[in-house]
Amino acid sequence: MLIGQVAAEAGLATSTIRYYESIGLLPDPQRINGRRVYDAAVIQQLKMIRVAQSAGWSLAEIRGMFVGATTYKAQAAAWQAQVPVKLAELDEIIAQARQMQAVLQASLDCGCETLATCALIH
Repeated sequence: MLIGQVAAEAGLATSTIRYYESIGLLPDPQRINGRRVYDAAVIQQLKMIRVAQSAGWSLAEIRGMFVGATTYKAQAAAWQAQVPVKLAELDEIIAQARQMQAVLQASLDCGCETLATCALIH
C-alpha cells in the first residue's frame, strides 16, 4: 500500500504517518522507486495508536509500550501491563478535578461581596 492509501484507510494525514515514522512509532516502510510501500498490517498499528491516544497515552508512552513488541500477543501484554499505571494516573487527575470543582462550588456558595473578605482566601 502507498502512503496515500494508508492515510485514507486510517483516516489520517500522510504527514501524520511520516511523523509517526520519524519518532519511531512506526517502522520505516520499504521503498520502491523512492515511494513508501506499506504492509497492510500498518493499518492495525495505526488503529492501536488511535485507541491508545483515546485512552490517554501520549505518543512517547505509546512508543515505549509497543517498541519491541513485534507480535499482537506481545503488544497486548504490553498494553495490559501499562493499564494499571494509566488508571492510577487517571484516578489522580479525577481527584484533582474534584478538588477544583469543590473550590469553585464553594466560591459560588460563599456569598462574599469582595475578595478581600472572602473566607476562601483568608
